[in-house]
Amino acid sequence: SAFRNCASLTSITIPLGLKTLYSDIFEGCTGLKEFIVSENDTKFTTVEGVLFNKDKSEILAYPNAKSSTYIIPNSVDSIAEYAFAYCSNLTSVTIPNSIKKIDSEAFLYCTNLTSITIPNSVKEIGSEAFACTGLTSVTIPASVIDMEDVNPFGGCTALKEIIVSDDNPNYKAVNGVLFSK
Repeated sequence: SAFRNCASLTSITIPLGLKTLYSDIFEGCTGLKEFIVSENDTKFTTVEGVLFNKDKSEILAYPNAKSSTYIIPNSVDSIAEYAFAYCSNLTSVTIPNSIKKIDSEAFLYCTNLTSITIPNSVKEIGSEAFACTGLTSVTIPASVIDMEDVNPFGGCTALKEIIVSDDNPNYKAVNGVLFSK
């Protein structure tokens, strides 16, 4: 929580040699618009201010004050823990078919994100991955075979509908409520 609630912080420059970065350290940085990374960095990179690992296979952090809609690049196969956490401006995110894992609390407190469609490529969803108070509708495909013990939709106080593909081997929805088979 090194930079927690630094509302005036608008950009973060990641220093060369940094080995690990926990994206939850930017919690409450409501003015954050971009991450900056040197082209010589061997661990991290950015695309339009969004932070990724070097080969762009994992999205690490989306700046809280960035635009309201985002399309995750097809190179990404994993959404890191807290990657979109506290992005209250985020109203729409397109998750490509390349994504296999959505980590815990990836979309924590995205208060204006109202619906999400999880693509058929996703196999794992972490605990409270979509703890978004504004989320009203979720669609879960057959490919999702592992959702951690803690409800991935915990804290979704506006959630009215969970739709699960009929051919999902592990989960089902009955009257909009999620159950294990």
